[in-house]
Amino acid sequence: VDLICCEKLHGIEGENFTIKLNVNQPMSESIWKKDKDKVAEWQEKGSVKFYGSLEGRAFFNEENGDLTIFNLQKNDSGTYVFEYLDSEGIINDTDFFSLLLDGFTEPAISCNTTANDNKFRCATDFHLPVNYTWKIGNMIYSSEGQEISISKNYDPSTEVTCSAKYSQTEKSSQINLTQCSR
Repeated sequence: VDLICCEKLHGIEGENFTIKLNVNQPMSESIWKKDKDKVAEWQEKGSVKFYGSLEGRAFFNEENGDLTIFNLQKNDSGTYVFEYLDSEGIINDTDFFSLLLDGFTEPAISCNTTANDNKFRCATDFHLPVNYTWKIGNMIYSSEGQEISISKNYDPSTEVTCSAKYSQTEKSSQINLTQCSR
């Protein structure tokens, strides 16, 4: 029987990623599985044993069941499930989590000159919402949007930088105002 999935989680290759749980009762033993294969096992008063690709790259929080994977790799994508034995001897399953690894490329900056200002647009090919920060010369502007307008009074040699950030990964691109006025 295939199980219908699940909460989708998104990680970026190379980052550390934690699958957070809401286990609020004492556990006496637990197992994390990825695609039906055991990847972590813990027994009360014992150490955590990791298997396969997580060996040496993961941390298990014995208090709440959270699993942290260090330096995410493409083969970490998959469906994860957490099973634990509570203090009354009952086996519990958590929700299933589908971990998807996404690529994150540098943003592209485009500009449009109008009679009064220069309008800049920053775009990524990333399919999840990102946070943008703009740097114009030495001034930094946080913006939730992909666009910013600045006066035409800036020196033509001024650099405009757009940074796009998701999770712990941030990538930037820049353009010179002279490139905008062409």
